[in-house]
Amino acid sequence: MKRTLALLAFIAGAFTTNAQILWKISGNGLEKPSYILGTHHAAPGNVCDKIAGFDAAYSSIDQIYGEVETDVMNATSTQMEIMKYAMMPKGKTLSSLYTADEIAKINAFITPIVGADLTAFENLKPVTLISTLQMLLAMKVFPEFNPATAVDSYMQDMAKKDNKATLGLETVEFQMDLLYNAPLEEQAADLLEMAEDGSKTEETLIKLTEHYLEQNIEGLWQIMLEDSEPGELDDLVYNRNRNWIGQMKQIMPEKPTMFVVGAGHLPGELGVLNLLKKEGFKVEPVW
Repeated sequence: MKRTLALLAFIAGAFTTNAQILWKISGNGLEKPSYILGTHHAAPGNVCDKIAGFDAAYSSIDQIYGEVETDVMNATSTQMEIMKYAMMPKGKTLSSLYTADEIAKINAFITPIVGADLTAFENLKPVTLISTLQMLLAMKVFPEFNPATAVDSYMQDMAKKDNKATLGLETVEFQMDLLYNAPLEEQAADLLEMAEDGSKTEETLIKLTEHYLEQNIEGLWQIMLEDSEPGELDDLVYNRNRNWIGQMKQIMPEKPTMFVVGAGHLPGELGVLNLLKKEGFKVEPVW
C-alpha cells in the first residue's frame, strides 16, 4: 500500500443487515456507552440512514469526535494553508522528478482522466495529483459520488444542528504533515506506480468499496495489508490508533461520544477495536 491508499475515496450505497462499521464501547467503569463509526472520508452522509442501530446510538451520545474538526478543515484560512502543503517547493516542478519515459507513462494514464497532461500540474506535489486522480476515478466508477456530502462533515454538521459538541482527535496541521510532507521521491514513486498499474487502481477501488458496502472491515483490512510495505502502516495507522486510544480513555468517562474515523483504523491486532479491548472495554458490533 502506498501512502495515499489509506485516503482512497470510498462510496457507500446499501448495507447488509449485520453492521460491522458501528461498534458500541462499554464497561471498564463507563456509566454510559460510547460508539465508534468506521467511515471513508468521501462516503456520503446518507450511509448513516442505512446502518442498523445508528439512530439509537446517535441519540444517546452528547458529542462527536472526528479525526479533525471539519469546520476548522473547511475554513478559508485552513484551505489556504493546505494549498501551501500541496504545492511543490519553490524552484521545483513536478516533471523534474521524472525521466522522459516516466513522464510519457504518467501522461498516458492521467490524460484520459483529467483531460490534461503533467504540464498542467507542474506546481503540485505528486500526492496532490494522486488525491485528485483518486477522487475523479471514484466519480467515474460511481456516478452518484458527491465529495460535497462526505459522511465526516455530515456527522459533524448534524451534531451542531442538534446542539451536540464536535471535536477532533487530531489537528489539521498533523494530518497535512502526514499526507503532504512525505519525501518527494516517495510521492513521485507512488504516482508512477499508480500510472503503471493503470486499471488496477480502479479495480482496487471497487474491491474496497464492495467490502465497505458489505461492512466487511476485515476484508478491507486484508487489502491494505496485502498492498502495504514493511513499516508503511506505522505512521498512517498504528501510531495514530495508539494516540487515539489514549484520548478516548479520557473522553468517554466524561461524556458519551461517537467517534467517527476511517474504517481502516478499526480492524487488526493494532486496530482501535482490539486496543480498546486490551484496555478493558467491552466492544461489540451494533446490529
